[in-house]
Amino acid sequence: MHITDILTVVCMAAFGSLLLLVLYFRVKVLRAYHVLLNNRVVFDKSHIFDRQKLEAEILPRYPQQRKEILDFVGGINFSMRCVFWLVAIVTICAAGLIFLR
Repeated sequence: MHITDILTVVCMAAFGSLLLLVLYFRVKVLRAYHVLLNNRVVFDKSHIFDRQKLEAEILPRYPQQRKEILDFVGGINFSMRCVFWLVAIVTICAAGLIFLR
């Protein structure tokens, strides 16, 4: 097995993982998002990326939706980290395939 074959398999696996991540995002995160919309929970992107600000400003205002807020924010953060690493892996593998041929 050549290095290009290994890189191709890794690239395809990372791309497949990216597709599964999209499904995860749609099912878990959007379910929490719809609950938040129905309950008129409002916060901006700064609360998603700053846990202290979220806990200080948003969670006390909406204690009934605490679980959904944390699920939504946690899902967004997890998806962002996974997408970053998967795109990096696909880019590295693709660059390896281009330069090794």
